[in-house]
Amino acid sequence: MEFNENLLIDRLQKRDEHAFEQVFKQNYKNLHSYAFTMLQDDVAAEEMVQNVFYKLWDRSQNLTITGSVAAYLYRAVNNESLNYLK
Repeated sequence: MEFNENLLIDRLQKRDEHAFEQVFKQNYKNLHSYAFTMLQDDVAAEEMVQNVFYKLWDRSQNLTITGSVAAYLYRAVNNESLNYLK
């Protein structure tokens, strides 16, 4: 079952585990690849993506996403990776 973006964000805000699992499964591999291109370290890339998903779940009730969920996640992974490189 796929959700449209607004419904997906609403479900994430309500801590719907199915919605979170869907987002994780649809985005993890590509986000990991993206982080790896920045970090050139497989373990660090995995850690950055895991951190982003942890924060997504932990802060889901206060989640503000104005675009797509995927764009939000890519931006979060980018920021997490840049902070790691500092």
